[in-house]
Amino acid sequence: MDVNNLLLTGYAKVPEGITLAELYSVIVLAIEIDVATGEILDADCSLMTEVARNVVKKILVGESIKDIKHIEDKFRIIYHGAVRKALVSTCRICYTKYLKVLHDRNAEQKGDCNKDEIEGFGI
Repeated sequence: MDVNNLLLTGYAKVPEGITLAELYSVIVLAIEIDVATGEILDADCSLMTEVARNVVKKILVGESIKDIKHIEDKFRIIYHGAVRKALVSTCRICYTKYLKVLHDRNAEQKGDCNKDEIEGFGI
C-alpha cells in the first residue's frame, strides 16, 4: 500500500426496524483515498446485501472526497435505501477526518502544530 494513501472510516447510527439494525446499531463506511488528490480509490461498508455494498462502492470510487457536496448529491439521487442519511453522514465524517489529516501534515511540515486548531475539527 502506498504511504500516500489513507484509510478513513465513518460510523453512523442506523434507523430502527431494518434488517441491519437487528445485527448492528451503527453502519461503518471505510474508504481508501489518495491523500494528495483526495480521490477515493476503494470503498466498503457494513450493509447487509452485496448489491447495496456494490452501489455504495460505485457511488464513491473515482470521486474526490474534497467534493463532499457532489458525493452527498449522488447518494440523494442514486441511493434510496433506508440508511441513505446514515451513509451521507459517514461520508461527511470521512471528509472531516481527511481535512484533519491535511491540517496535521501541513502543521508537521511547518513545525508549528497548534493543538487548539486541531481540536477545532472535533475528532
